[in-house]
Amino acid sequence: MKYNREELLKLLALAKPGLSSRDFVEQSSCFAFDGKYVFTFNDEVACRVPLKTAFRGAVKSASLLSILEKVEDNEVVVQLSKTGKQLIVRTKGRRLQLAFESEIRMPLEAVETPKEWKSLPRYFDDAIRMCASCVTSDESKFKFTCVHLHPKHIEACDNYKFVRCRFKTGLRVPILVRGSALAGVHEMGFNEMCVTKLWLHLRNSEGLVFSCRRFLEEYPSLDKFSGLSGEPFSLPKGLEVDVDLCEGLVKEREASPFLEIELEPRKLTLRGVGMSGIFTRVARTTYTGKPALFSARPSLVRDLLSGNSDAQLCDNSVVFSGSGSAGKWEFVTMLAKKLGRDEMPDTPE
Repeated sequence: MKYNREELLKLLALAKPGLSSRDFVEQSSCFAFDGKYVFTFNDEVACRVPLKTAFRGAVKSASLLSILEKVEDNEVVVQLSKTGKQLIVRTKGRRLQLAFESEIRMPLEAVETPKEWKSLPRYFDDAIRMCASCVTSDESKFKFTCVHLHPKHIEACDNYKFVRCRFKTGLRVPILVRGSALAGVHEMGFNEMCVTKLWLHLRNSEGLVFSCRRFLEEYPSLDKFSGLSGEPFSLPKGLEVDVDLCEGLVKEREASPFLEIELEPRKLTLRGVGMSGIFTRVARTTYTGKPALFSARPSLVRDLLSGNSDAQLCDNSVVFSGSGSAGKWEFVTMLAKKLGRDEMPDTPE
């Protein structure tokens, strides 16, 4: 069949969240085609995107994406070889043969079929964005690797930071979903959801059905972190540009991509520490309290700098609260130990 290359890439990109570079389950690094849809499944996320094909089977995603991204032709032909063992991608003067599995062994039967769809609440996307950035990657603290979706709020905690976004979520019962599974969901334009026994399903106007595994464990109560109060203070305006400037630097530290904010009387220091350097921004502030240091991901710092947030310093934590596109939200982070101004993390061997 003949395809517009950019349109084909766009449809395949919609299915990428269900891919894994390692085969945790069969064909989890593959695109699977059944004639009507393209599927991906990595055990925690499954994606289904409408795509007509004249073949059925699976192909390694990296190989197919590589050729489609690098050629410049507007049209490509994708077809099965006569033997059925290769997927052939043809452009003008070029022909690529990819190993092709005619049998779909991807365990898609594990994913329940969504039936009763309902509209997503208006605050869902930004609430997920805020909460997914507050989970831990420490597998020994499984529940805190998850986002807790409750009928009245969405929340997350990594034992050091806590965020809760209050609004009516449309859920009947609380559910847990891995924060890693929800990363990037806020950018995919979902407008409907459906909850089945073991899965949360989201759907957008392009027909993508994104299903992420839900877990049945009971989430611990985080109410003790909610409603804290302390000494009010405000962050200086104009730091958004500095957050943008050092975001790439802190992302070099994949395990801890956080910005540091240090408060001192009449002074605030924003610091981004990466493997290749340090970014520092010093600004005047009206703050007159005791010295304090906390950290947060760049996306959360942008929320804290929004004009609709209030800040308070408590004995061992900093509390921010506000309202906006994520509903009524509150963010609490423990005060941190101070890094030396010229101290950089050890470079991994």
